[in-house]
Amino acid sequence: MEQLTLGFIGCGSMGTAIIKGIVKNNTVDSDKIWVYDVQADKAEALQKNISVNVASDYSELCEKSDCIFLVVKPADLSHLLSRINNLLHENHLIVSVIAGISTGFIDSALGNNHRVIRLMPNTPCLIGEGVIAISPGKYARESDPDMVEELVASLGLKKRKISIWMQLLP
Repeated sequence: MEQLTLGFIGCGSMGTAIIKGIVKNNTVDSDKIWVYDVQADKAEALQKNISVNVASDYSELCEKSDCIFLVVKPADLSHLLSRINNLLHENHLIVSVIAGISTGFIDSALGNNHRVIRLMPNTPCLIGEGVIAISPGKYARESDPDMVEELVASLGLKKRKISIWMQLLP
């Protein structure tokens, strides 16, 4: 995964935990991670602490990233999707870490057959002891869930199976 570049929109508690876990596990180098948050101080704190790149806007983040994690509040998602929809291309993988939002909702909002994976981490992920459900969307490639599982393995009990494979309602 050394060539993979990640983008994170949202640098709150869960976004930060995922980024730190990925860097700690050496899955992706910090210089291959781009972050953006409407509260710029959150992104800048991550840059200072673990040397990730801070994108100046959604356009730069999408341009620099292969896989984009959406880690925002559910109420902010529709506005976010409308802002990034034209910035996404067919090879982007969208990883939603947004409570209560199905892959079907994101598929409908984007309308362009994008690859979407939904993660449902629990609170213990913040300390590396969590369990994460991973659900592929309609257009996800067969290999996408395994790749995402490898990315977030350090957030859970990695000596045991951390993912619960399940199909969620669209």
